[in-house]
Amino acid sequence: QIMSSAARYDASGDQRDMQNTRLYIGVDVGTSNSGYTFAIGRHSDRYVCYGGKTDGSKVPTILLLNNDQEKSFHSFGKTAWTNYHGLEESEKMHYYLFVRFKMALHREKNVHANMTIQASNRDDALPAQLVFTRTLEFFNREASRQISLSIQGGERLAANEVTWILTVPAIWGDRARQFMRDAAEQAGMCPSDSKHKIVIELEPEGAALACRDKLMEAWRDLSEPDI
Repeated sequence: QIMSSAARYDASGDQRDMQNTRLYIGVDVGTSNSGYTFAIGRHSDRYVCYGGKTDGSKVPTILLLNNDQEKSFHSFGKTAWTNYHGLEESEKMHYYLFVRFKMALHREKNVHANMTIQASNRDDALPAQLVFTRTLEFFNREASRQISLSIQGGERLAANEVTWILTVPAIWGDRARQFMRDAAEQAGMCPSDSKHKIVIELEPEGAALACRDKLMEAWRDLSEPDI
């Protein structure tokens, strides 16, 4: 799906989005499960690493934040769920737990920078921008760590050589899509002068392109003569 989306933007005539890109990273913050995948070069092998794992399985969309001044990141996915439920009852109020928080952007018709998301374990809420930024910061770190292990010789890529593709539901309006873009920028996914390296891709369009490419690959395989 990532390479299909990348090819579409590359062929759209706006070369700025894909110029100098050597690495493509896709992030899907799903309602129930989330993950990321990446490919080094448009024609290289594709790597699938969801939630820090390489088995292709996504992780639950669960975020655990510390109740400190910065509301700093604690953990994500199954790890967050296990960590939280391993706490004593008296300790749980020292954390913010968010479960299935993505659709808050759809339920709220007037998406704005000051909107909040109710925590799952307490009566108060935190800014939605903060919740999504902490989530994307997690995937930024996880992807960077896994990619550094995958690149031969430990070569480091410059930030402007990376294009991020974030999938969003087709039902999201322009404000919700801009909200996700802003969260990605705050999560450090691109330099301030390379904001165009963040691509917002509609989930059904990306899926349709991926299916098309798989069918074309299968057709080419059938068309090749046996040697």
